[in-house]
Amino acid sequence: MPKIGHYSYKQSAILDCMSFDFYALLAALIKAADTDNLERLRQVFPEQVQEVIERRNAPYAILPAQDKFTVEQYLERNPWDELNAFLPRGAQWFIEMFGGDDE
Repeated sequence: MPKIGHYSYKQSAILDCMSFDFYALLAALIKAADTDNLERLRQVFPEQVQEVIERRNAPYAILPAQDKFTVEQYLERNPWDELNAFLPRGAQWFIEMFGGDDE
């Protein structure tokens, strides 16, 4: 089994700072896994691997049986809300860093 290595360990510090929950990290891990590692993950987290596969194939990653909203409701949302939820200082930080609409 490969070792984590210094570079990968240092990259993990970035993820630590962003405070993602366990299942967000697990979903990212599942999406990034090669065939062998995906099978290892499937042995330990079979339901989560299946859900990631289903979401990957679903429109906008929405599973009607599980999610409390429809595709239509998702498309009507304010996209800044999602940005506010995971950026350190929200949408304002993004606008300051990358600029907004210059009029």
